[in-house]
Amino acid sequence: MSSANGTKTAAPAVMSRREAIVGALALAAGTLLAARPDVALAANGEAMLQGRLMYDTAATQLTRYDPNNGNKDVSYAVLNPNWGDQHAGVYGSPTADAGGASVGVYGLAVKVGHYGMQAEHSEAAGVALRATNPSGTGIVVEGKAKFSRSGLGTVSKGKSSKSVTVASGVATTSRILVTMQGDGGSGVYLRYATRTGATTFKIVLTKSAAKTVKFAWMLTD
Repeated sequence: MSSANGTKTAAPAVMSRREAIVGALALAAGTLLAARPDVALAANGEAMLQGRLMYDTAATQLTRYDPNNGNKDVSYAVLNPNWGDQHAGVYGSPTADAGGASVGVYGLAVKVGHYGMQAEHSEAAGVALRATNPSGTGIVVEGKAKFSRSGLGTVSKGKSSKSVTVASGVATTSRILVTMQGDGGSGVYLRYATRTGATTFKIVLTKSAAKTVKFAWMLTD
């Protein structure tokens, strides 16, 4: 093709019908990918997608069967079950056919500073962890147990009392447990322990200590 000044110009490229269709499909696919929401709304019965936030209207249950025991169900886990007004994020339970020492939920940590399981509550009046057994043992601890509302203190020589500050508070219903950890001299014993403020309590001896004596304390509510 020649221009007005006589020079030749390249003819415009003509897109084939096949190229046009492929281009349109690619454009449509790109538009759909760009508009795809971050949240996947899945109907009941659909597969869970890794790395995606999923919604459903019913609990999801996983049941494990034991083929060596007549295909009896030995354990099951349920995500988001509810019993009336009571809801649970995760519910796990071994059945009567499960082996000895089976547990409903198990957590394992293998590095210092990690926790096998942790429970938290954001409200001061709430309970972070509850263990119940109306007719038996509610909780078993194998190994050391640490309590933030406990500690050690000393009554100095020549003193007959000592005040202790508890940052988490001392309620009027708190039970103050105190034991002497040494000999404060002849006739020196623990007389009583009493709450003296919202965050303090005081232990009182029968008389002034002849030497510095250590005591241990613990609060329960």
